[in-house]
Amino acid sequence: MFERATAFLAKKNTLPLITAIFIISFIVLSVFVYKYTYDYALNRASKNIEDILIEHRAKHRYIEEKQKPVIYELQKKKILGKDFFSPEVLSFTYISRNMHQYLMKEQEKAGRKPYIYKLASINPRNPLNKADKFEKELIKKFNDGEIKSFENIIEIDGEKYFFKAIPIAKNKESCMRCHGNPEAAPKDIVNRYGSDKGFFENVGEIRAIISLAAPLEEPMSDARKYFYIITSVMAVVMLFIYFTIYFFVKQQRKFTTFLTKMFGRYVSKEVMDTLVESPDSVRLGGEKRKVTIMVSDIRGFMPLCEQLAPEQIMTMLNRYFDVMMKICRKYQGTINDIIGDSLLVTFGAPLKIEDHAQAAIACAIEMQNAMALVNKENLRENLPELEMGIGLNTDEVVVGNVGSEERAKFGVVGSGVNMASRIESYAIGGQILISESVYKKTGKVLRIDGQREVLPKGADTSIVIYEVGGISGRYHVALLEKKPDMVTLARQIPLRCTVLSGKHVGKEEVEGYVVRLSKRGAELHLKKRLELLTNLKMNLKDVPDELAAKDFYGKVIEHKEDQEQTQVVQFTALIPEISSYFQAFLQHAQHA
Repeated sequence: MFERATAFLAKKNTLPLITAIFIISFIVLSVFVYKYTYDYALNRASKNIEDILIEHRAKHRYIEEKQKPVIYELQKKKILGKDFFSPEVLSFTYISRNMHQYLMKEQEKAGRKPYIYKLASINPRNPLNKADKFEKELIKKFNDGEIKSFENIIEIDGEKYFFKAIPIAKNKESCMRCHGNPEAAPKDIVNRYGSDKGFFENVGEIRAIISLAAPLEEPMSDARKYFYIITSVMAVVMLFIYFTIYFFVKQQRKFTTFLTKMFGRYVSKEVMDTLVESPDSVRLGGEKRKVTIMVSDIRGFMPLCEQLAPEQIMTMLNRYFDVMMKICRKYQGTINDIIGDSLLVTFGAPLKIEDHAQAAIACAIEMQNAMALVNKENLRENLPELEMGIGLNTDEVVVGNVGSEERAKFGVVGSGVNMASRIESYAIGGQILISESVYKKTGKVLRIDGQREVLPKGADTSIVIYEVGGISGRYHVALLEKKPDMVTLARQIPLRCTVLSGKHVGKEEVEGYVVRLSKRGAELHLKKRLELLTNLKMNLKDVPDELAAKDFYGKVIEHKEDQEQTQVVQFTALIPEISSYFQAFLQHAQHA
């Protein structure tokens, strides 16, 4: 999961996406905080109103349960007349309204805006308590049981208030003394209010509501303050997290840049993606892994370099490497090293490939076929044609990063790499040779054009190497070029051969003649039979000194069984002058 996260952070469009996510998240959270603080302000206003309403209910109970019974008792004892009525001690409406006025005066003294209070009734004695149309509707809903309380935000004189209304208690039998038939009511009430107001109420009905409107300016101001504080803290925290991720993304991109510099030109996109998704894979160190190693080399390139200008050499090399590297990346091969005109390519590391041996062989075949394209471009610029030999070996090697923290490269180490190089040294131009380990892993789908037992340098025992001509199955590709036919010469060409030992010229010289010739090789009649795969440096005889000094190279690839001293040599390096000389002999022989 962590590796996937780091891979995501390393992508090109990650930073804009994260920025968008943070902006949207901040907006969403700010809306949430705003709603929370807004609800806080409303809840605070609602609680303040509820506290006042609780106080009103308490007053009502006190008047009904304590104050009125005392008055009635005094009337029974005839201390007070039975018609006595004083709103200051017996009217809940009067007492509540006046006490609220005193409370609001104290609130104003404390620097707070007063609450708007009203006791609204459908049948009031005091005109101040007359219910409007909306309040009448509320009273009806309370009586019908549709609502138990009502609250809303209203606007009064351009300012917002939180409005809440609750019903007063339902009429009791005892309430009818003052609100029933005016003829049975205390005369003081009738004398004060008349007989047509506040009477003829019914038991069990709600005759009035208490409403309060609390100003929202103060709680809203506090809510805004809390909103700014919370969003500021949230912005700081989110910016810290954002810049932490931003820094991490930048580090990941530096890491990706490092990978690109290290691998980008040498591996396929799939391999590159794997390296990005697996940061541990580029740490210094390594692991043992079974892979297929490919070594390719241009035959006779060094002698060609002696005949060409530096810019011509670089043109040929760059063209060759460009084509070959693209093919290697196509088959998910990792180019571990470029040494002169040689390539060291690994299949199966760092990207694991189940059929790495088959992928390596298919890649090698396509590389050999692509030499035709390389040579076509070379000929167009009057440059010599090139030939390449390839060797493949499957073995367990150590793969990993070698170097230091400042400079490192992905490499493979082990005897399997050396063996691949040894096998490549036996390959002639256009040939693909594989080890027995590769053959055992892929033999069923291969077209084998030949096999040979050889004793590589440094090996204790001889090994069998196989020449591959094609592969079926998933890849289904084969070598396109066929060996050119030998032409018998009308006149033999005398030459002198010097046996090469490794990369060095030996002392052994053998003289002989070219008896048959093709564009890529020749049959030589030599005074001594040489071992197969012997490398030769050759010079023409009986020609002008300037031409006789020109070296060309070849490898003994076949013995003629019926002719002891005749052996087939494949040219590995022909300079233009020698090639033109041979071409003249071929044309003469073909037209003879």
